[in-house]
Amino acid sequence: MNWDFSFTDNSLRENEPGITINSFSVLLKINGKNVDTSLPKLMGIGKNSVTYDVLDAVGNSAKCGFTVDVKGKL
Repeated sequence: MNWDFSFTDNSLRENEPGITINSFSVLLKINGKNVDTSLPKLMGIGKNSVTYDVLDAVGNSAKCGFTVDVKGKL
């Protein structure tokens, strides 16, 4: 399975020097287990919980999540 994921930090000014995507920590969990953030992902049949947690350099964080329901025969 593959999807798009992006985030912004509203405390930053556009083109501010020294801030890169590497300035953020991104944690991806699928069904409560930490997994690497590379995509695509293989998921089992049934409902799969996906959660992202992003942390910036000063400790601000935000989460988002969704459920992927993979159809098939068990």
